[in-house]
Amino acid sequence: MWPEVEQASLNHRYELVLSGDKITKRIEEKNELDPSIWTLNQLNFLEISQCPLIESLSEDIGKLINLSTLTLTSNKLNKLPDQIKNLENLRHLDLSNNQLNKLNKDLFLKLIHLETLNLSNNLLDEIPPFSKENNKKLAIINLSHNQIETLPDFPQQLENLSQIDLSSNKFKHFPNTLLQLNSLKIIIIDSNQLTDIPCQLSQLHRLREIRFKSNPLKDNRLKKLMEQDKIKAVLEYLSKQWNELEKSTSNLSKTLPQQQQQQQQQQHIKQNEQIQDKIQILHIDQQGDLKGRQITILPRVVNVRPHILCCIVRNIDLSTPGNLKKFLNLQ
Repeated sequence: MWPEVEQASLNHRYELVLSGDKITKRIEEKNELDPSIWTLNQLNFLEISQCPLIESLSEDIGKLINLSTLTLTSNKLNKLPDQIKNLENLRHLDLSNNQLNKLNKDLFLKLIHLETLNLSNNLLDEIPPFSKENNKKLAIINLSHNQIETLPDFPQQLENLSQIDLSSNKFKHFPNTLLQLNSLKIIIIDSNQLTDIPCQLSQLHRLREIRFKSNPLKDNRLKKLMEQDKIKAVLEYLSKQWNELEKSTSNLSKTLPQQQQQQQQQQHIKQNEQIQDKIQILHIDQQGDLKGRQITILPRVVNVRPHILCCIVRNIDLSTPGNLKKFLNLQ
């Protein structure tokens, strides 16, 4: 038994820290962590860090049911045991600076007391969903320095979520799921591939800091304000854009007489019906040949077209003047 583990056991200590070169040397000798660690079920704080030989953990970690803080930073973890989800008293989970590329889909669903989550500096291209029933206490999420392109839908009921860091990922579009989280105070999304920032952000009334430096924004004025760290001016600029959008929408509605609006709506419905007559829902006979009809959901497009799985269009002549425009409008 390692001396730190022995002392924790004999003195019934609630905290254990194993970190650095001396721990790495012991692992090198035995090719494993001291298995006695997983018998210390009184622990509420466990840190195992800066041990580059650690690529995985024992399933017995699930026995430490009293843990409230688990820090596994700066190792070389490439996977997590499924039993981590059994740590239902966990409030702080730090998995930063590892080599994780995939997480179990239900990882967060049982961590009902989780408040802070740090997954920064890994190899993740997606993260598991959160639950409106079980993750209400979640306050801070750090997903920076990964390879994430999209986020799962964040439940609006995450009313304690105040800060999220998405910097240095692969977002091409601002994740719209954040626009419904009125509790957010800080959003960091520097160093991605964003070309636009939605002015709707200005309607998150608790938001006091938004950062999106080092993105290829089309709006040079907004980009300049951000690069100059003028956070207040950025929020005011977005608010002005939002007000102008609201005003233009309102004015457009007022300028069209009600009868003309109804005529346009009826004409639009008629045009849609003409094209819909040419479109059939794809039905696949599960007993038949599926070759060439496999439906694939790609993470990079699911936010753009989240509901249409597949569509086969037949007998439409798009070369006829006006048909292409009508078809695109129907999409």
